[in-house]
Amino acid sequence: MEKLEIGQIVRSNSGRDKNMLFIVTGLSDNGYVYIADGKYKTVQNPKRKNTKHLDDMKRVASIQIDEETTDPESQNATIRKELKRLGNEMEEVVDV
Repeated sequence: MEKLEIGQIVRSNSGRDKNMLFIVTGLSDNGYVYIADGKYKTVQNPKRKNTKHLDDMKRVASIQIDEETTDPESQNATIRKELKRLGNEMEEVVDV
């Protein structure tokens, strides 16, 4: 997988969260990233996931991921809205 960046949209391809969309909120060493969906995994408590278990959706979120300057609850709500919007867009493309 190509190197992921903060704000990138990914889909989990294994585990309990299989087929769920996430936003990369942080980078770690050894092929791991931190991801959040704003509901189950929040900006304050992101999931650490191996990049081998993620599919790059080739999209970057139009929101800023910065847990230090913004209210975490409003940021989680923004992440949920963005992922819902992108999920709906991708379903429309598949349906056509």
